[in-house]
Parts: sequence; structure tokens; C-alpha cells
Amino acid sequence: MNLDPESRVAQSYLIGQLSRSKDAPKGFGSKLMEDAIHHILEANLIVGCRLVRVDCEDGLIDYYTDLGFRKIKKNDDEDLNQMAYILRV
Repeated sequence: MNLDPESRVAQSYLIGQLSRSKDAPKGFGSKLMEDAIHHILEANLIVGCRLVRVDCEDGLIDYYTDLGFRKIKKNDDEDLNQMAYILRV
């Protein structure tokens, strides 16, 4: 993982605004995330980052945990949870 020695912040891919309709079939959200991770792995061959991050509301922590993400902390505004997924390359 690339950690900036001064700020101690890890470089990461941020998945933002990836969503699905409540009317979408069960499993569609997981398929979207699977496709996003696949494309990130392809990009990773070019830019070489090993961490994916999402920001989510409390009600989605279990969902992202089931996909392999881990909760890191609340954001500065304390309204979203920062979750991370380490790419296995």
C-alpha cells in the first residue's frame, strides 16, 4: 500500500456515487461493485494503487463488509463511514 510518509494517508481509488435503484433485482448492487473492482484491477496494472475506498451511511456498513471492505473511521463531518478494500493482485 502506498502511504505518504508525511501525511500518513494511503493513496486509494475512491468509488463514488455507485448506486442502484431500489427496484433493481436482488444482487444487482453486488454485480455493480464486482464490475467496478474488475475495472480498478485493470487500471491498477497501469497506476499501481492497492486500496479501494467507499464512503457510506451507517445502514450500508454490513453490505460493504460482506463485499470485503473494512470500516476505517467516520469522515470529518461524522456523517459517513470510510471503508477500505485491499486489492489482491
